[in-house]
Amino acid sequence: MIKLPVPNIIINANDQGAVFQDKINASLEAIRNAIIAYNSQIDAAQTAMQYTEPASQSVALAGENNTFKMTPLRVKQAIESFRPLTTSPTDTTQGRLWRTNDLVKTTSATDSTNGRMLKVGDAGILTANKGVRQLTNAGALTPQEIEAAVGGIGSYELISLVGGVLDFGEGFAPQRYGRIKGFTASTNNYQYSWQEYTGTNGNRKWQRRAFSATVWGPWQEIYHQGSILGTVSQLNGIPTGALIQRGTNANGEFVRFADGTLICTGTTAVTSNIDIAFEGGVRSGGLTQVFPSAFVNQEYRISMTPTARANNAPFSMGHQLSGSPGSFGFQLHAITPQASKTYQFDWVAFGRWF
Repeated sequence: MIKLPVPNIIINANDQGAVFQDKINASLEAIRNAIIAYNSQIDAAQTAMQYTEPASQSVALAGENNTFKMTPLRVKQAIESFRPLTTSPTDTTQGRLWRTNDLVKTTSATDSTNGRMLKVGDAGILTANKGVRQLTNAGALTPQEIEAAVGGIGSYELISLVGGVLDFGEGFAPQRYGRIKGFTASTNNYQYSWQEYTGTNGNRKWQRRAFSATVWGPWQEIYHQGSILGTVSQLNGIPTGALIQRGTNANGEFVRFADGTLICTGTTAVTSNIDIAFEGGVRSGGLTQVFPSAFVNQEYRISMTPTARANNAPFSMGHQLSGSPGSFGFQLHAITPQASKTYQFDWVAFGRWF
């Protein structure tokens, strides 16, 4: 670094005019030069550290003495980052670094003691999320027992692995194979607690809410695009399957609804004589059409409409009450006797499947 000369300027009491002004200007110039020189020294030091660090790293990487060089930059960083150490396991002074002997692990996943060190499996700031727990008897636990099993208020997930399969066991409602997500809280007698069950079969989901600390409400299915259509079913009058079921077979088509409604439709072609005297005209013998899906009883309603007739022979149909839940009886009617011909009509029946 360049040394600057020390200015020797003395302003006397009797200095006046140009002499006084020259001394003032010389003093200011000396101050200016001192500031420029100081700034240059700072720039030079920073430049030196900038190039010294990569150079030192290159030497270390080259294997010279196999040591880690303490460059000026590293010394500076070490000094700036120095912090006092803790004095005991309970020392919580702000800014202090933990000593190895002062590290105390948490005693459980919910241990919130100030200063404790988290272990693998602890949730830390996510302690409200209780994570995944294995409970083989999840279906038998009350809301209060669930809270104790998962470790307090918060969200959780329950599984039961049997041979690598998610299996809650035979008889678990609503479905044996699946997993539970839920939330537990003792507030308002546990009535804010809920569970959602996702089954591994059939892309179906259910949910239930707590009625009290000891009672769960019934499982109720959550319907979505993947579960609206399917096989409808019921238990004691409560739907347990899909919302709508549609089917077809050789006897016609049917639509079942989750509320118990059943609609059957079809087209019947039948070959028969119409030659039995009846009410001033003639009729055929008793004929039968099987429903594509059986009704729960004979309390169904049928509408029949002629669609085709042989040789333009007029005819009509009459529903016989001698049918059954699985089929309906009918007769063909005409004004004059008709030899054996094929007659066709459409029909629709309304009733219930449960």
